[in-house]
Amino acid sequence: MINPFTLLTIATAALAAPIVCEEPPNDSDTPKYALSMFPGPGVIGMKPLQIRGNNVVYGLTQGFSYFYADSVGNAMVNVLSEGQEPRQLFANVETGKLEVLDHPAPPLEGNSGGWGFNGDGSVVSFSSYGTTQFYSCTSKDDPLHGGQEVYVFNGGYACDKPIKFTIGAAKI
Repeated sequence: MINPFTLLTIATAALAAPIVCEEPPNDSDTPKYALSMFPGPGVIGMKPLQIRGNNVVYGLTQGFSYFYADSVGNAMVNVLSEGQEPRQLFANVETGKLEVLDHPAPPLEGNSGGWGFNGDGSVVSFSSYGTTQFYSCTSKDDPLHGGQEVYVFNGGYACDKPIKFTIGAAKI
């Protein structure tokens, strides 16, 4: 549950965040959002989430793509990035790591992804199966270029010193 002060801070930071594309690269009528990590009240530095390979990251200056989250129904989300087909946003069940699969979300019948966009207004909170607790760890595969990889808290941390945050979702 996000308190009103946090939501106001997220909204303010979202308005100050860089605009990454003029409009989403998909013309469907499903809700679309720009996702940004928010380290907490009193902290400056809300950063837009990015994709590097199949990992969700933030803070990179090269070798990444910005994206939009496309809420396609049944708590499922596709990632829309310029020059790429829609791909499914997925949280690894064992580690909590946010990944981008090589295919779009499957047909809605019988499937549920667990993603949620909660709140009113142009900026809402983003959750995975109800939790708004996210964190990041430095890439184990490529610490110099891989950036901060994003995880949803699933009862434990994938690294010794995680950077904890929430994710704000600005409607496009």
